[in-house]
Amino acid sequence: MTPLDAALLPSGIRSRFVDDINGLSVHILEAGFGTPGRPLIVMLHGFPEIAYSWRKVMPALAEVGYHVVAPDLRGYGRTTGWSANYDDDLRPFRPLNAVRDTLGLVSALGYRTAACADSAASRKLPKSVLLSVENCSRTTECPKQTNKSMAT
Repeated sequence: MTPLDAALLPSGIRSRFVDDINGLSVHILEAGFGTPGRPLIVMLHGFPEIAYSWRKVMPALAEVGYHVVAPDLRGYGRTTGWSANYDDDLRPFRPLNAVRDTLGLVSALGYRTAACADSAASRKLPKSVLLSVENCSRTTECPKQTNKSMAT
């Protein structure tokens, strides 16, 4: 799989892959990446959207000083590394694994904290992701991902 053609994206947004994220090669769209030290915003899509859905919002956030990343979540768009076989186990697609995928991406990008934005269709996931990312920023190790640790 190849990144999106730059001609399809607004100026200032690039398409690339981040490998070895919880077994995935995660496709991301990225804006505001040229200046180090910017705070990170991870923009999560819902069903049936993909990262491309955020392309019109990303440049404005980058202009005001954010590093903006929109990943294609597991099972969507150009992200690969998951199995699409009919009879395969569906556990990798549970919300907790989406949290792990997002935390792995945040870490791979060199951040310990991030803000999350979500589409209306993904309201359940971002609260878990944001709480988990905040917990990681307060400790030297990320907490075990359990319902109890995500509720605090």
